[in-house]
Amino acid sequence: MRRLLSSLGVIGLVVLSGCARESAPTPVSTSTEPVLTADPQIAATTPLGIEVLGRARELSRKLPGFLPEATIERVSLASDTMHIVARGARYERSVVRMALPRKADGALKVQAGAMELAVTPRGFSPSGIEWAEHVAIYPDVQPGTSALRLVAADGVEDFYQVDGAREVLSFSYDVALGNVAGLRVIDGNVEFLEQSGNPVLRMPRPIALDARGETRLGRLTVSGCAYDTKATGPWGRPVTKPGASTCTVVATIDGRGLSYPVLVDPAWQATTNTAKRSHAYHKLVRIEAGADSGKVLLVGGTGSEPGATELFNPTTGTWAIASSLPGTFTLGIGMNAVGLPSGRVVAAGGFPTTGTTSTAQGVTIVRDPTTGAWSTAATMTSRAWHAMVAVTVDGKEAALAIGGQPTTSYSSTTAPWKSAEYYFPVAPPPITDDSWVNAGNMTAGRTKGRAVVLGDGRVLVAGGESYGTSTTYLETAELYSPTTKTWSAAPSMATRRTQLELVALDGTAPRAIAAGGSTSNYASSAVTSLEYFDGTSWTTLTAKLSTPRWQFASARLDDGRILFTGGQSYNTTAYTHVNNTADIFIPGATPTTGTMTGAGSMSIERMFHAMANVPGTGALVVGGLAPSTETTSSEIFNTAIGGACGTGCAGGLTCVDGVCCTSTGCPEGQTCAAPGREGVCTKPKGATCTSNLECASGYCVTGVCCENACTGGCKACNEAGKEGTCTLAPVGADPGGFCTGTSDPTCGRKCNGTGSCSTVYAAEGTPCGSSLSDAGTGTFCSIQSCTSYGSCTTKTNNCGLTCTTTVTCNEATKTCTPTTSGIKAGFCVIANECWSYGDINPKDSCQVCDPPSSKTSWSTASSCLEGGVDTGTEEDTFVEDTGTEDTFREDTGTTSDTGSLDDTGSLEDAGEDASKGVGDDLPEASTCGCRVPGQGGSSEVFGALFALGLALTVAARRRRELDG
Repeated sequence: MRRLLSSLGVIGLVVLSGCARESAPTPVSTSTEPVLTADPQIAATTPLGIEVLGRARELSRKLPGFLPEATIERVSLASDTMHIVARGARYERSVVRMALPRKADGALKVQAGAMELAVTPRGFSPSGIEWAEHVAIYPDVQPGTSALRLVAADGVEDFYQVDGAREVLSFSYDVALGNVAGLRVIDGNVEFLEQSGNPVLRMPRPIALDARGETRLGRLTVSGCAYDTKATGPWGRPVTKPGASTCTVVATIDGRGLSYPVLVDPAWQATTNTAKRSHAYHKLVRIEAGADSGKVLLVGGTGSEPGATELFNPTTGTWAIASSLPGTFTLGIGMNAVGLPSGRVVAAGGFPTTGTTSTAQGVTIVRDPTTGAWSTAATMTSRAWHAMVAVTVDGKEAALAIGGQPTTSYSSTTAPWKSAEYYFPVAPPPITDDSWVNAGNMTAGRTKGRAVVLGDGRVLVAGGESYGTSTTYLETAELYSPTTKTWSAAPSMATRRTQLELVALDGTAPRAIAAGGSTSNYASSAVTSLEYFDGTSWTTLTAKLSTPRWQFASARLDDGRILFTGGQSYNTTAYTHVNNTADIFIPGATPTTGTMTGAGSMSIERMFHAMANVPGTGALVVGGLAPSTETTSSEIFNTAIGGACGTGCAGGLTCVDGVCCTSTGCPEGQTCAAPGREGVCTKPKGATCTSNLECASGYCVTGVCCENACTGGCKACNEAGKEGTCTLAPVGADPGGFCTGTSDPTCGRKCNGTGSCSTVYAAEGTPCGSSLSDAGTGTFCSIQSCTSYGSCTTKTNNCGLTCTTTVTCNEATKTCTPTTSGIKAGFCVIANECWSYGDINPKDSCQVCDPPSSKTSWSTASSCLEGGVDTGTEEDTFVEDTGTEDTFREDTGTTSDTGSLDDTGSLEDAGEDASKGVGDDLPEASTCGCRVPGQGGSSEVFGALFALGLALTVAARRRRELDG
C-alpha cells in the first residue's frame, strides 16, 4: 500500500527531505553510495518477470491499491547487489536508500541516515532476480511461492505470492543492525531507534490478501535481541539496547480459512509516514499533558487496521506505533475523540467496522496519559456522527457529546438525538468517576453538525441534519453554557449546511467561522460560502472557498489563519469530484473583511480525512478517502515557511525577497513574497501554469495564473490580451466542462459567449469518443466523429487492402495502414498497395516484393550475375584477350564496353558467330538483369554472358595450341 509524506507549506506543498535525526560520523556501509547509472538494461523486463507480476496484479485487483506501482528512478550495479534510487510523488530524493540482492537468498539493505538494516531471508532459494514494470521479482523462492519487491521513496515493500494452502504463513529473517541504538516491539510491529529514542526505520505488521479480496493481519516476533514494549512514545526516554548485532524477526499470519493464492505483504520502511495502514473517518488529537505531551494521536475510523493507533512527533517529523484499542473494539464511521487537559484521550461512538449492524455503538475508551494504554469506560447513549468537545464543568474536565444518530438511516423512531451528555473520567461530587451525565436537550435533533468552544467558554453548535417526516438540512444554531448547564437558541445561519466546518477564532470573544458544507446530502449542493458569528449574529462574508467543499477538513493555525483542505465538490464531467486543493482564510482585525487565498495542493485528493494544528509546526493532514479507498499518506502545512527573515531562516530555508523561502532564489518574474503566498517562488498574474501551487494568487485556471478562482459556468482566464483576468469563455469553448453534451462531451453543447451554454456544437467531423480502431473486418477502420447535430457517430473507412487482415487507424488523418503482423503470408503492402511475392517495382526493376525481408517496403533483388554488385544501371565491360592469358574483370555494375574481343590469334575454330554481339551494350535499368525471388535472370544478360564464355573458351584453346 502506498506510503507518502509531503510538507504543505504556507503557500503550497513543500518537500521534507529528512527529519530531525541525530548525526553520525560516517555511513554504515559505503556500498550504498555507488556511482549511479541510468542503464535501462540493468532492470530490463523479462518474460518470467511479466508472468509472475501478472498473476500478482490479477490477485491484487480484489483490493485496489494493495499492490502499488514501483517508483524506481535509477538502478546501478555494485558486486552482488543492485542499488536503487526511488522518487515519490512529492520527494526530491528518497527518504531511504536501498540495495537489492541479485539472488533471493541475499541480503536486502535498507538505509536511512546513519542507520542500516541488512535483511536476509531464511530458507529462500538462490533464485535470480527478474524484472517487470520496475518491480524486482524472485521466482520460486520456496515451493509454490514467488517474491516481488517494490521500491518506493520511503522503503521497500515485499509481496510473497503463496499458491498452496498453509496452516501458518511464516517468513523468517536475519536482520543485521547497523547504528541501531535500540529496538521497540509494540502491537506486533518492530521499530529501530536512534540513541534519542527516535524511530528511524520500522517493519510494520504483515498483511495477507486472499483470492476473495479479504485481508488478514499478522504479527512480528523478535528473538536474539532485547527490545522495549512500552505503549508510550519512544522519544526522550532511555532505549533498550539490542545486546546483539543480529536479530531474528519472524512474520506470521494465520493461514487457515484463507482462499488461495494469497499475497503476503511485509515491508521495511522509514517512519516519516504512518505505518502500512490506511485511514478514513478517523480523528487526530493533540495530547495536552503526560508522557506524550505535544504529540498527535491518530485514532479510530475505517481502514486496513481500524483498531490501531499511532503517535506523531512534530519535533522529529516521525511516527511511532501506539497501543491498539482494547479487545476487539473498533470505532468506525461517525466516531469522535477529544483530548482533555490531563493528557487523557476520550474516544466514543460510531458504527463498528466489523459485522453488518446498522446500529451505532455507545462504547467509550480512554487512553491513560502516563502509560499510553487504552481501557474501556462507561457506555454512553448509542450515537454516531455526533459532535464532541472538551469542556470544564464544576472544575472537572469532561468530554461533551452532542446529538448524533442511533442508526444508519432515519425514521420517526430513529431520528437524530436532541440529547447531549458529559463524560467525566474524574467526576465532581456526588457524581461517580468514569460516568456519563445528562447535559440536557437541544431544541431539535441534530447529526452531522459541528460544535466548537468559543472564546468565552460557551459551546456553539451549528448546521447538520434532522428528521421529522423527512430529512431536513439545518441552518440553525444553538449555544450551551457549561457554567449554567443550559441550552439557548442562537441566530440561524443564512445557508443550510450539513458536514460543514466550524472554527472558533482566537481570543476571548465568542467568534467563529462556518464554511462550506452542503444544502443536501449531495456534492452537487456543496457551497463555497463562509459566515461569521460574532456572538449575537451571523454575517455572510465576501470571501469564498475556491471550490465547493463538503466532507472536508479545517484547522486554525498559530497565527489565527484558517486552513481548509480537500472534500467533495461537483462538476458536470465527473459529477462528484474529490479535491486536493487547499484554501486559507485570513480573518485579519475584522473578519467581515477577511480574505481568502489559495494554499496550493496536497499530494493527493482527500475527503473524510483528519487535520490538526500542531503548534510551532503547522497543520498535519492524514489519511482520508482518495477518492474511494482509504489512504496511508500524511503531509504537513508548514507555517515556518514565509515568515519574515529577521536574523535568518532555520530548517534549510533561505531569505528571499524578505521572507524565509523554500528556494535559494526565484526565477526572473517570480517572487517569494506574494501576499498570502509567502515562502515559495510564485508566478505573477497571466503567467502559464499547471497547478495552483505555481501562482501568486493561488489559482491556476485554464493554464494561466488567474486573479481569482474564476468558478461558476462558462469562464476562462486565458483570453488573448487578458491573460490572468477571469472573463466569459468564447463561443464554442467549454474550459471548465460546464456544458453537457448530447452523446459525447466533445460534440455536445458549448459556451455561447454570455456565460451560459447553448446549442453551439463542435464542427462536423471533429474526432470524438474512443480512439480509432480496427473495425474487425480486416480492411476497415472505425472512425468516430461529431455530426452537425452534436452527436458522436461511428463510421467506417475502407482501406482498400485485400492482402491484409489487420489494420491500424490514424486518428489525425482518418486513414488506415496495415500492421506488419497482419499482412497475409506471401504479400507486401507498400504505399497502401498490395504486391505478391516476387513482384518487381515498376519504377526500379532491382527492387522487389520479398516478404521475408520486408512486408512494408521494397527489397533489393539479388545482384546481377557473375557476382557483380548491381546498381541498376549497367553497361558490360569486356576484356581484351591478349592470347597469352585469361583476364577477368569484376562487373562493377556501371561499365564501359571496350569493344569486341580482339584475339591476336585466329578464331576460325570458334565459328563465325562465336563472338557476335559480345561487345554490344546490354539493356539499361528498365531491363536490369537481377535475380528476382523465384525467377531467373534477364534473358538478354544470359545470352551475352553465354557468348562471352564461349569466346573465352576458344581463346584458351588457341593459347594451348600456341604453347604446345
